[in-house]
Amino acid sequence: MQQQASYFATAALIVGLPIAASAVEIPPILVTAERLPRSVDKTLAPVTVITRADIEAANPQSIDDLLRLQPGVDVARSGGLGGNTSVFLRGTNSNHVLVLIDGVRASSSASDLFAWRQISPAQIERIEIVRGPRATLYGSDAVGGVIQIFTRQPEGVTAGMTAGSQDTQRAEAGFGLGAATRLTLNTSFVRSDGISATNPSNFSYDPDDDGFINRSLNARLTTPLWRGAALRLSGWYANGEVEFDQGVQNIVNGNFSARLTDSPLRGWDYGLTLGFNQDDIQTKSAFPSRINTQRVTLDWQNNLHLSKTQSLTFGLAWRRNAGKNIDSAASMVVFNDATANTGVYANWLGAFGNSDFEAGVRYNHQSEFGGYLTGQLAWGYRLGAGYRVIVSYGTAFKAPNLNELFHPGFGGFFAGNPDLEPERSRSAELALRYQQPGGRRRLEANLFYTRIDDLIAFEGEMSQAINIDEAKIPGLELEYTDSIGRWSLHSSLTLQRPRNISTDARLLRRPGAKFSLVLARALGNNGLIRGELLRIGQRADVGDETLGGYTLFNLSSQVRLASAWSVEGRIENVTDKQYESAFGFNALGRAFYLSLRYAADG
Repeated sequence: MQQQASYFATAALIVGLPIAASAVEIPPILVTAERLPRSVDKTLAPVTVITRADIEAANPQSIDDLLRLQPGVDVARSGGLGGNTSVFLRGTNSNHVLVLIDGVRASSSASDLFAWRQISPAQIERIEIVRGPRATLYGSDAVGGVIQIFTRQPEGVTAGMTAGSQDTQRAEAGFGLGAATRLTLNTSFVRSDGISATNPSNFSYDPDDDGFINRSLNARLTTPLWRGAALRLSGWYANGEVEFDQGVQNIVNGNFSARLTDSPLRGWDYGLTLGFNQDDIQTKSAFPSRINTQRVTLDWQNNLHLSKTQSLTFGLAWRRNAGKNIDSAASMVVFNDATANTGVYANWLGAFGNSDFEAGVRYNHQSEFGGYLTGQLAWGYRLGAGYRVIVSYGTAFKAPNLNELFHPGFGGFFAGNPDLEPERSRSAELALRYQQPGGRRRLEANLFYTRIDDLIAFEGEMSQAINIDEAKIPGLELEYTDSIGRWSLHSSLTLQRPRNISTDARLLRRPGAKFSLVLARALGNNGLIRGELLRIGQRADVGDETLGGYTLFNLSSQVRLASAWSVEGRIENVTDKQYESAFGFNALGRAFYLSLRYAADG
């Protein structure tokens, strides 16, 4: 309790800083929250947008560096660069986060987890984070929320090189050409000698360094077809190699989508998207294996613009998940199965006077479990002078993944269970927002409560997958953004209590409190210097372990050498803090990175 009080005191101090408003600022547009283009200040959902400018200012070495600073987002990484990363939204499980890349589901069909280490910051144009259930619009998995990554589409020619600690080397290049018909391509390469991923607390401890190599590519082609219609082809591919104490993993990920958009009638437009995702993990060790999954999706979304203040989005979504697990040592197929899901959905947005409304419903039919109905309701009221209050309620569900259903386990241990029931959740939220008219000053407070029924855990006989009791997650998010002259500030505080109701045990690797502060100052000639402060509270971990809290301080800078050239630097963990974000695994100490970049408009 004393620790949480100190977080409140720090937040109050930051909010009370005498920072005045900047010049008029246009709020960013996002599409993930309501599947329609909508400015951040108008949406009823709690959202965060990380822009390309934010990415360049931070000079991050992984997507972890961007996500862990955001409210309601917790990140745990096992080891250094390339280590396995878990991302939690509002205290829910890491596979309760729906991850999209350019609108296509990107997580493995076997585990419903996304390989975060495979996406390079050099390939990201924008990240949209929606906190809270979005099952009505996206179906299964969006229990804690949605993180959508939009791949980078260069305007002209871009290139960059980075060198840093652990003999880290990066190279990136991209280009964009064309007008009505446009082609963009972006590629990235990174290698690092790494650090020892484990420490003596880990049963598999080996003090050698665990390296990481990753090669990735994304491309997009857009072209008009006929009046009002356009075709977009997008693809993302990554091939990585990760060392661990017992061997090495080769990981291949790929996303592809073909999207046709059209406006055949006034007030009606639609998009038809065909998507494909593949995830392939080959493990070379004393227990070699290969896990290959594919997902095919088809989504037909329709938007009816009923008036200037009302719209209706409805559609049909279908997907098929397939996976094969092979024991390479025995040349035996562990499992080879598939599931299918079909959903129909509708979501209405309306405004009357000072009130804004959202109401949605979705029916999903899953091949293993039958039909499930989810819904969401939200009401926002504009109080005047930039203030707004929002009340919302939403339900969600998550169907068991292929591992949880069909995996035979290891000698019977950690086996799947075809009799599992889907996880179901209910979430309620009360929010208060202040947005200074025409300025950047913004204050937001979100009080939320989530309850998850039939939570899946490997806690049955021989640690088999079973449905256990309920989990509850009450929480509070505070966020403050402001600027004056060349200075800008963004701070957030997250307080939460993720618990198993029956045992009152804390859910693993999710802190009860987190505080972040980003303070930046613009320099002459479009340069920048920026500091990041991150305070993480205590977390529970496996084996009834409790990980101590820690504070990290990072510095980054950007200096323009000429109109197209810049030098960027980053110092991570300036104080060389020794800490664990996962029990038995090391984290990076102080690290230095220096980058040279070129960007010319097309």
